[in-house]
Amino acid sequence: MVRPFNVIGPRMDFIPGVDGEGTPRVLAAFMHALLARQDLVLVDGGRQRRSFLYVDEFIDALLRIVDRPAACQGQILNLGNDQNDASIRTLARAVVTAFRAQRPDGPTPRLRTQSAADFYGAGYDDSTVRIPAMTKAIRLLDWRPTIRLAEMLPPIVADYLARYESRILGDGRRALAASGGPCSP
Repeated sequence: MVRPFNVIGPRMDFIPGVDGEGTPRVLAAFMHALLARQDLVLVDGGRQRRSFLYVDEFIDALLRIVDRPAACQGQILNLGNDQNDASIRTLARAVVTAFRAQRPDGPTPRLRTQSAADFYGAGYDDSTVRIPAMTKAIRLLDWRPTIRLAEMLPPIVADYLARYESRILGDGRRALAASGGPCSP
C-alpha cells in the first residue's frame, strides 16, 4: 500500500471554471488566484504544515516498489519528502516568488486569511501537520527524495502560465497584465 504525501508537478490539477469544478488542491488554488489577479487565500492563516514531493520522485519510488515485490509485499509505504516541510503560508510565499520571477512586471499578489468555516463550510476538519515518516520507504526502496520545494515550483508555475494565463486573462489582456497595468477580470 502506498500513502502519497502532497505530490506536485506540472499538469497535476485543474483550474476551476476552466477545466474543472470545485476546490482544487492548494497549489492549483494559489495558481488560479495568481492568474486571475486575486488574493491568495490562507485558510486559518496558513498554519497547516505539509511536505511536498515532486511527481518525478514519486514515480521513481513507485518503480522501485514494482522492482522489489518481495520486500514491499504487505507493506505500507509513506511516499513524501519530509525535507520539504512547509506551512501553507510558506508555500504561498514560495509560489508568489516563483510567479514573480516569471512575471516580474505583473501585479503584486496579496495573501488574505479566511477561516476554514467560511472557506469550506461548517464542519470542515483538517489536520494541522501532514509530514510522512520516511524510515521504511528509505530502507525498503533505497530511495530518498532530494528535490527541494524551491526547485519544484518554477516548472510548475511555467506550466500553469503556458496552459492557463491567456485563457483566464484573455489574449488581449495578457500583455497589459504583464506590464502591471489594470487587469481585474
